[in-house]
Amino acid sequence: MLYREQWTKPEIYSLEGFIAWLETQPGDIHYDWMDINHCIACQYLRSRGISDVRSDSAIGMHQVFPNLHIYNEVCAREPWTFEAALHRAKIKLEDIKNN
Repeated sequence: MLYREQWTKPEIYSLEGFIAWLETQPGDIHYDWMDINHCIACQYLRSRGISDVRSDSAIGMHQVFPNLHIYNEVCAREPWTFEAALHRAKIKLEDIKNN
């Protein structure tokens, strides 16, 4: 069978891709959601090679998080650690799949 990398990795612009990235991060590391240039979503997109992002821009954010409500539930809630964000993102993805 022909191997294609995109068949084995989640899309960058998806909640699944965000979760996959969070699973590779140290869980106890804190992020500063209030820092407009270094919030967790900006860190994620930059790690995927998208350099022109800020959390106040629409570049990529609305594709990863289908609406602001999901972004706020996953990223803005405390505690602001990668482990906590991962837990919230997995719960949100299950909610989305079940509805």
